[in-house]
Amino acid sequence: MAIHSMILLVNCCQVLCKRYDVVSLDFGEAVEAAFWQFKINKRIRQYHITGFTLGKIAKLFINTLLILTQFGFCCVYFVFMSQNLKQVFDASGAVLGEQVWVGILLPMIILLCWIRNLDTLVPLAIVANLCLFFGLGVILYHVFYLFAEKEARIYSGCGVVAASIGGTALPAFFGNALYSYEGIGMILPLENKMKTPKNFTRVLLSAMLVITFIFVSIGTLGYLAFGSEIEDSITLNLPKDKHLHS
Repeated sequence: MAIHSMILLVNCCQVLCKRYDVVSLDFGEAVEAAFWQFKINKRIRQYHITGFTLGKIAKLFINTLLILTQFGFCCVYFVFMSQNLKQVFDASGAVLGEQVWVGILLPMIILLCWIRNLDTLVPLAIVANLCLFFGLGVILYHVFYLFAEKEARIYSGCGVVAASIGGTALPAFFGNALYSYEGIGMILPLENKMKTPKNFTRVLLSAMLVITFIFVSIGTLGYLAFGSEIEDSITLNLPKDKHLHS
């Protein structure tokens, strides 16, 4: 559903760009332009409500929702980064609270947010992706090491997965699944920056298939390896020793 919604959003935006002869539209502008197409009922028009009026309201509504969702996602990122940094430096003897790490990270993140051109972030994105794949490699190495060390863990992990379905675990799963695809806020900005926007759908499908495969693989292997001891972030399950963190 998330991928279908992304493709639908891009297709609609491309149609609106052609119809109004503009190069690109952001989220608010796209929904505003869509409301301009509405044929308002005569009974509603008598209250001086037009497509332009509804478009302004819809644009404000969408921009508000974007701010709220991105704020929520950023809060999760701060928690993730602070927890992992705390684990790394605690193993090295430099013990600081999570709140302290959030305060240390905040100025750096604010500076990054001042960068308005996505092209400027390309080198940082490449480095981040390399670090991401290195981290995945470390996680997979540790997971398969556990499988080789204690094969019984695999079967106990399966029981945990089956027992976790239902109760409070199911809503938490849907929340995590929605968060995993939170990149929808970057869809239109990325499409607007492409040299050939018509190829964006193919690029998006390829990227989402790879991402989905990684999520499903790491999630499944994590449960099979750690069972009921699995943490919110699998990196927190890595051994807490200096050599690994270095």
